[in-house]
Formats: sequence, C-alpha cells, structure tokens
Amino acid sequence: MKSWRYYLVAVIGLLCLMSLSCRTYLDRITPGNLDKQVRELANVDSNDFGLLGPTLYDLKNIKNQLIVQHREQKLAHVRATEDIDFIYPFAFGILDFDIQDATEWQQIVIGSEGNPISILGILAGLGLTGVGTAIGRKYFHTPGDLTPEQHQLLVNEKIGVAYEAGLQANNKVVKKK
Repeated sequence: MKSWRYYLVAVIGLLCLMSLSCRTYLDRITPGNLDKQVRELANVDSNDFGLLGPTLYDLKNIKNQLIVQHREQKLAHVRATEDIDFIYPFAFGILDFDIQDATEWQQIVIGSEGNPISILGILAGLGLTGVGTAIGRKYFHTPGDLTPEQHQLLVNEKIGVAYEAGLQANNKVVKKK
C-alpha cells in the first residue's frame, strides 16, 4: 500500500501540470477584484462566487455578459429610434389630411375665395342666422348667466359705489388739509 505522501505529491504534481497546460484552469484559480459599480451594472451578487471570490474566469465572463447587455440595449435604442422615425411622420401625414379636410369643411360653411357660395351665406340670405341668434339668446343659458339688463344694472351699481368711495376719499384728503 502506498503512503499518503505519495498521493499528496501526485495531486500537487497534477495541479502543477494542469496549471501549466490549461489556461482556463489558471483563470479559475487566479483571484480577481470586481468593482462595486460593475457588480451593480452586471446584476452580480457577491455570493455568486466561490471561496476565492471573483476569479479571472468570472471577470472575463462578466465582461462578455456586459458586452452582450450593452449591444442589446443599443439595439433596443436603435429600434426605438427607427419606430419614432416611422410613427411620427406617419402621424403628421394623417394630421395634415385631417387639417385639410377640416379646412375644406370650413370653406364650405363660411366660404372662401375659390368658393363664393357658403352655407352661412345662404342662411343669411334667408334670414335664418338672425333667428338662430335670437333662439340661442332666449333658450341657451348656463345657470347664473345675467341678462343684458341685469348686467348693466350691476355695472352701474359698481360704478356708483366706486364713485362714492372716491368722493369720500377726496373729502377725507380735503379735510386733513
């Protein structure tokens, strides 16, 4: 039976041989330091590493992960920009069409240089616009609206109060002299 020293020397020799021949093994046993800001950016917890903490192998993997993450975010921004460059001009085109449509309707109702006949012109010739105004004044009121007579009385009352206040102020000034 072989002694334990023989097995210990064999294991140490095997480790030395592996460290010389296998680059990834060397990377796995070489300790490294991972900055806190990089750890937060890569969403890596300090418990994700073994006894040695982050190794060179881990640092290289995190670097590759960040490269992929950066490219994905960049691609997402490019796609969003392309969408914006497509959507807004499309919306502007639709709005231009809607504005043109509303302008044409306005020209039909009110009239324009190219369209001397208008709906309001026809209704005015029949006397219907004055009738509509009278009906609107009579029946379409919001609660609390004043009639023209009530408004004039209120204005006269305020003017009178202001005038009397001005006279009283002038009398006080005159009496002090």
